[in-house]
Amino acid sequence: MNLDKNNLDFESINDTLKKYKGKIKFVYITPSYNNPTGIVLSPEDRFKFYNIMKENNIAIIEDGFNEELLYSSSHIFPICSLDNKNNGVIYIGSFSKILFPGMRIGWIFGDKNLIDRLVSVKRSINMHVSFLDQGILYDYLKNSNFDKYLKKIRKYYGDKFNFALQCANKYIDYEYVLGDGGLHLFFKLKDIDTRYLLQKCYEKGVIFMPGDVFFINENQNNFMRLGFSRLEKDEIEKGIKIIGETIDEIKKSVL
Repeated sequence: MNLDKNNLDFESINDTLKKYKGKIKFVYITPSYNNPTGIVLSPEDRFKFYNIMKENNIAIIEDGFNEELLYSSSHIFPICSLDNKNNGVIYIGSFSKILFPGMRIGWIFGDKNLIDRLVSVKRSINMHVSFLDQGILYDYLKNSNFDKYLKKIRKYYGDKFNFALQCANKYIDYEYVLGDGGLHLFFKLKDIDTRYLLQKCYEKGVIFMPGDVFFINENQNNFMRLGFSRLEKDEIEKGIKIIGETIDEIKKSVL
């Protein structure tokens, strides 16, 4: 992923496909509210990505784990909607991120024969999710409560998202920030080692996820992912302010 633009790096994708031609069995992608960037791929990128994988006979696992957390833009179709009856996309999701965190229930949309295989694999690990939990969830969805709930949490988390972004703009001197929705923001800071920043912020009671853990081939030590879902607005502002102040302190100490 090209992190300073809201699109895929297709040149890199094509180079990888050529390098490992015939060896790649599937690809995994989160096109909506990617973790850690929070960006949403455009319809054009989804079309292009799907067609490239189809041409190379590579299956796609599409993760829609929190794409319901849509705050301001229109919903963009999932990649699986392009596949028709080709069985080239496995579409997965979860209720744990958007509904009940303690209820570890997800879902898979795909070819029936594949689903049967996956059921067998799951049974070799554990028999099934609790019947009681599944029954409660079924009744909840059947009574249209889920749609009403989604409207509430979009506003609830959307307000937090916008507030966190406002606080970041006010307190943090960053190079750029990514995030179109979801439950976190992803920052690239200006010449700041976020591991060292985390150490200093931890001493003040604030933590975040250093961004280097999300990179495979590069030592990117000036990124950070900032989550806000479990915090109240006063806590969000206090934490972001501390991060900003700590960045300023670090910069002054090296002058």
